[in-house]
Amino acid sequence: MKWPLELSEEEFRAMVERAGLHPVVSHASYLINLAANDMEILTRSRDALVAPGYERIGDLPSGAVVGTAALRRKAQLLHLRPDLQIIPFRGNVGTRLRKLEEGQATATILALAGLLRLQRSDVGIPIPPEEMLPAVGQGAICVECREDRPDILALLQPINDIATSLCVRAEHALLAALDGSCRTPIAGHARLVAGNLELAALVASEDGRRIWRAAGSAAPADGPRLGDDLGDKLRRDAGTELFVPAA
Repeated sequence: MKWPLELSEEEFRAMVERAGLHPVVSHASYLINLAANDMEILTRSRDALVAPGYERIGDLPSGAVVGTAALRRKAQLLHLRPDLQIIPFRGNVGTRLRKLEEGQATATILALAGLLRLQRSDVGIPIPPEEMLPAVGQGAICVECREDRPDILALLQPINDIATSLCVRAEHALLAALDGSCRTPIAGHARLVAGNLELAALVASEDGRRIWRAAGSAAPADGPRLGDDLGDKLRRDAGTELFVPAA
């Protein structure tokens, strides 16, 4: 096994189970970036365009090369700009920025939360969610623990951010209802607005030619039910052949 090792969530959980570790966990706490200012908190879940000399996806030159390994980003980019050339970009933030500096691509897309935490927000411009809907749970830090450890759950509650928890639980319910995998372009973004929880979601074909969207609102406590309902709707609209099970 070579290090550093890059694993999907599905691969990581499979490794945990093979090692005989306890697989039943509870998402006990969701943290926000306490060092962020108000504007950063509002945008922390977004993706960021990193493209020196360009401010929007629409500004990129015709046929521009964009580096990303995320199918969700690839599908949405091609839906907006079918002329773009998408190439795989892997590695940590520093590696991807170096590849960009070397001219391997004109642009790349990174999670704004990661750039903020690395104090590199200067290199990226937030993309409106109308153009690039974020991944489920993007921007949140989740602490997991065993469900049969109420003592640990109680210790984690003081650091739980209620607003973040409500939003991410709705997004996770959406993902569970879709029963997709890392091979299915899926996006979901929840936010609290005027006392309600609003959730926007989409699934797409990898080539971006087809995108199905769903959105709704509910009381914050009903976020999981809303996520479940929107996930069911998207599965009906898109058809089951779109959802590729994890290998």
